[in-house]
Amino acid sequence: MSEEKIWLLVKFEDNQKVKKLGAKWDFVHKRWYIHNSDGIPSFSQWLPETMRAKSFEKRLKQAMNKFKKKKR
Repeated sequence: MSEEKIWLLVKFEDNQKVKKLGAKWDFVHKRWYIHNSDGIPSFSQWLPETMRAKSFEKRLKQAMNKFKKKKR
């Protein structure tokens, strides 16, 4: 089963940065992408706004759960 591609919004001058971080180039679509499991926080500045919001929401929930456990 193939993983979902997450398309990145990369300016030309950032090509080498995302490549170093592990993003892949899609020759057909001519765009950079990562797979769902590829450490999204490392690519946050190149993620579409909707993905950044989801990533933030997930981290916030994790932090809140950690806080609740410590309070007990």
